[in-house]
Amino acid sequence: DPETQSTVSLTTLRNVLSGSERKFINIGRYSPEKGHKRLLKAFDRFWTNHQDTWLIIIGGMGTLYESTCALSCSDHVILLKSMTNPMPVLVSCDFFILSSFYEGQVLVVPEADVLGIPAAACDVNGARSFLKQYGGTLLPDSEDGLLQGMNMFIEGKIKPMNVDYDKRNQEILAECEALFLE
Repeated sequence: DPETQSTVSLTTLRNVLSGSERKFINIGRYSPEKGHKRLLKAFDRFWTNHQDTWLIIIGGMGTLYESTCALSCSDHVILLKSMTNPMPVLVSCDFFILSSFYEGQVLVVPEADVLGIPAAACDVNGARSFLKQYGGTLLPDSEDGLLQGMNMFIEGKIKPMNVDYDKRNQEILAECEALFLE
């Protein structure tokens, strides 16, 4: 998109996305509750022993894009801001990790799952109920928990949930219809 900001060139992004190195991703606006600071710290610790890994963070609204750029120590971190459709980037990644301190109703974890991307999230409201219901991976709500999730992924311990979304949507519709009938 013309208004997209990035810490790397489009050519570099395309090369990373088409390359064979591992790619972790987080999608969430650049605001404090999304936990990007602790995600970057956890990734910097992880990257010390796994330099064949990239972290991509995509965000839209929020006031912390510039300060988040300043936090990143690794040259294997890509920050993007204001993408209309982040799905082509998401589908090119290997692992989605949600670092939020809280969520309302988490949407990006199911989006990753629909694309077959393994996902894990800090054990917070919003993410907890979905991941528990569908056998997803909840991590301790901390920088160490995020690091643990990264290590679990490379050890093959985090897989896609493969939720039956047609069935899930029918169940949600039935619940909504029941509410209207009350």
